[in-house]
Amino acid sequence: MNNIYIKTPSEVDLMRQSGKLLAQFFEMLNLFIKLGVTTMDINDKAEDFIINILAKTSVNPCPVRAGV
Repeated sequence: MNNIYIKTPSEVDLMRQSGKLLAQFFEMLNLFIKLGVTTMDINDKAEDFIINILAKTSVNPCPVRAGV
């Protein structure tokens, strides 16, 4: 009953890249969110970040093999 999957170095690298992008995303939101900013403003900023930054990367969309 050993279902432990050992990740390859390239999978670990993709996870590292994904983590760095996520950190950039949270930093952007941290600087953006201020008193008076609406949730729609936050949504729009997050969507813009995803479209203009994350969509231009080559990071695997599911490096953790969720659901596999």
